Formats: sequence, structure tokens, C-alpha cells
Amino acid sequence: RVLLVDDGFASGYTAIAAIELLKKKGAVVYAAAPCSPSDTVNLLKKYADEVIVIQVQRFGAFAVASYYEDFRDLTDEEVIESLKEVENL
Repeated sequence: RVLLVDDGFASGYTAIAAIELLKKKGAVVYAAAPCSPSDTVNLLKKYADEVIVIQVQRFGAFAVASYYEDFRDLTDEEVIESLKEVENL
């Protein structure tokens, strides 16, 4: 079993590629994200064993970044520091 987590499913195509790879390896795949447009959720349901999305946008233009207070790119150093903090928990 694999829980595939994304910061938000926009078109869903990157998630589909990951799901297909995991399925070829024999995994049961649960795809989860905090936000996604409804069309993408319906598309992903054709590939993943289960799709979990907290906020499904039913209409209008969709942007993952609009669901976050801070959606800036992280530096490599920030990511490494965060990983070190998790290791120490």
C-alpha cells in the first residue's frame, strides 16, 4: 500500500504517472491532496484505488497556490534543514 501525497492536484497528470508506476510494481495506491478541481478528482479515480481531497473546487479557474498562505519555492538548504529536524523527532 502506498499513500501518494501531493500539495494539490492541478491537472493530475504527474500523479497519474506516479500511480501507473506504482501500480506496475503491484502497489495499492491512495492518492491524497488538500485541494483539487473536481474534474481532476474524477480523472484520478480512474487510476488510483482511492482519491482523498479535502477541498474540491467545483468551478472556476484553479491554482494550487491559492490554497496556501505561503507557497514560495524552498531553497535546498531549507529542505535539508527541515529533513534534519524531522530526523530529530
